[in-house]
Amino acid sequence: MHIEKSLRDIGLKKYEAAAYLNIFKKGGAEASTIYKEAKIPFGKIYETLGTLESKGLIEIQNTRPKRYEAKKPKFAFNSFFNKKKEHMEIDMHRTRVLTTQIGEELDKIDVKHRNEKILWITAIGDETVELNKHNYEEAKKEICLFICSEYQQNHSNPIHENIPTITIEVIKATLRGVKIKALLSESFARTHVRLSEKYLKSA
Repeated sequence: MHIEKSLRDIGLKKYEAAAYLNIFKKGGAEASTIYKEAKIPFGKIYETLGTLESKGLIEIQNTRPKRYEAKKPKFAFNSFFNKKKEHMEIDMHRTRVLTTQIGEELDKIDVKHRNEKILWITAIGDETVELNKHNYEEAKKEICLFICSEYQQNHSNPIHENIPTITIEVIKATLRGVKIKALLSESFARTHVRLSEKYLKSA
């Protein structure tokens, strides 16, 4: 493991990682030594050391001149982790509140829509169910379906595997008054009805 890269990966900046390693390896050092050996610009050394102290990785000895020492790694990095976790949780909560507020504000905006919306969608694999679900939720008047013969014969494809999920969306849409029109084979229709009835009885 490249320790300096690992320090950078957890959030330390280049000069912070270099300064910390220099302090840790020497068991403590003064700023004048650290900036030379760690190759940190003199104008950045005190800012860098102050940041390391605020992150709980080093401590300052009130000597003349001041001496900087690394705290025990086990405790220092556990504390570092907990602080970062706390900050992330606060940030996530703030983001959740803001995204909710943004959604509510956008819903209030009067958006001009076309009188008629024609939507063409092609999906394969796992995308099929998600796109179908979205289309049923967004439908206002009518949904027209066409299922090609390739999918009618293959009972292991996503359409057959997810018929219960699709059926629920169909029911929700029809309850809102959406008309459902479908063009498919008799064999597929029978399979769809049989699997749907089986699911609804077990639900």
